[in-house]
Amino acid sequence: MAAKQVRNMNAHISAEFTELFGPAPLFKIEDKTIYEGILEGLAQEERPQSFIAHILLRDVADLVYQRLWLRSVGSRLIRQAHKDKIRKDVHAVIELANLLRGRASDKAIDADKQKRLTELEKAEGGPVDEAALFLGWIGNYERVQSLLAAADKRLSDTLKLLDEYRDGLGERVRQIAGSLGGASPGPRSSTRRRGLHDMSVPQRSRSSTRYLARSKLTSSGHR
Repeated sequence: MAAKQVRNMNAHISAEFTELFGPAPLFKIEDKTIYEGILEGLAQEERPQSFIAHILLRDVADLVYQRLWLRSVGSRLIRQAHKDKIRKDVHAVIELANLLRGRASDKAIDADKQKRLTELEKAEGGPVDEAALFLGWIGNYERVQSLLAAADKRLSDTLKLLDEYRDGLGERVRQIAGSLGGASPGPRSSTRRRGLHDMSVPQRSRSSTRYLARSKLTSSGHR
């Protein structure tokens, strides 16, 4: 399938769900393509026909997107802790320069400050020492992991509901809809019903026959 066709299909499915449930709960606008890809994949696989199926499918798409976002937050927290440390060091350099003013040449102080700030600016985009920054990010990271575990649980529960609806209520609804539309039951179910009926009738007949026979014998004995 061409990329243009995929985009058109994504837009159509996304528009259908947006009309029913409102805009997607995106954390970042640029994630729109990712979310639509998730929704389109789920819709193609499940092919929802009822309103309940649409609700459950939208919930699954939301939770899958949340999990992806939460998993990406961990590494960003470490990078953010690195940036926070650099900014703290920048502030310390500026404060030190202000304290030294009047005690030495302002020109020398400004030159030293600029050199340090340039080094810190380069370090901000450089490699991260996560061990040195451990206390700066571990608390928030653990909170993210707790949120991820909760999202996993909700996703598992929602998938279970979708399975139960597909194989339980959904199947019964389709059977009822088929009967209301005049559709005849499938050959397997009708054959099974006929078989049970055919089995039950002779059993009742044989039981009645045996009962009558015993009654006659008993009556003959009394006489």
